[in-house]
Amino acid sequence: MDCIVYPCSNDIMPFIECVNSMEDELRITKAVCTEICKRTIHDTYSCEIVTDFDAALNEVECAIIYDYVNII
Repeated sequence: MDCIVYPCSNDIMPFIECVNSMEDELRITKAVCTEICKRTIHDTYSCEIVTDFDAALNEVECAIIYDYVNII
């Protein structure tokens, strides 16, 4: 199942890489962030970094909403 993750930043890229490295049906194909945040993401990852949430949501089956308040 293709998914997007929102909001995206360098902090959650290890989560995305972990999910995409597992042999599971779930795959994060796009990560959505603001244009300013997109410029700060500095490496190549296993998903596309985009800024248009609605367009990205139309291309996948589900969205993962990341909760920054409760990051441990």
